[in-house]
Amino acid sequence: MLNKALRLIIITLCLCVSVINSSLPADDNANLLNQSAQLFQKEKREIKNYRVRQEVISKIKESSGSVVEKRIQAGYFQSPEEYIFICKEIEVNGIKQILTKPIIERTNKSEVDWLSMEGIKTHSFQAFYSDSKIVKYLVSPNKIQTGNFRGQLWLNPRTARIIKIIKEPIIKKKEMIKYSIELNFEKDFVFQMPTQTLLNAVYSLNGKTTEILVEANFKDYKFNLDLSQELPK
Repeated sequence: MLNKALRLIIITLCLCVSVINSSLPADDNANLLNQSAQLFQKEKREIKNYRVRQEVISKIKESSGSVVEKRIQAGYFQSPEEYIFICKEIEVNGIKQILTKPIIERTNKSEVDWLSMEGIKTHSFQAFYSDSKIVKYLVSPNKIQTGNFRGQLWLNPRTARIIKIIKEPIIKKKEMIKYSIELNFEKDFVFQMPTQTLLNAVYSLNGKTTEILVEANFKDYKFNLDLSQELPK
């Protein structure tokens, strides 16, 4: 089983089913950013809850050896910002673990969405590539402070839908050498949700360096359900 610190990193990756916030630059792509923000916020208001199947593969490398953990779990979201993960199947280095009861983890999302009203006001966007299929922006927060992220936002110029998000914290915790997350979106979903998130992190604690690669794949999204019989009391 993974230790508490690594579990928090993996939960963060699964939370990336939820998206990011933005600030409009004064350039020709401002209209696209406005359209994208309006579309994303409209969808966010329409989503009261959802269920999604998650396959999470974590590769942990240390000087003492490596561990590969695979989890099959259900992820749940309840408006406004509650997330619940229920894991019933774990495999470590190819060996299935016997769970006497499901592992249940709860958390709340706290970071600001790039495509929210607050995000648009507190971030700057600079288009650095565009063609008929994609516009890529460099995203930077206006304030350098803990909890803020920088990175890239890729949009479809015809639909104003998100293609990809790449982000890293502006200020890393002292033990964190590297930390980046990539979210890839499915263009044909009813709502904009990632089908895959990738995390690449390296941290050093008590003189020991740990490399973490996590791939989370999402499928079978179901929106606005009656979850009363599925969620733990």
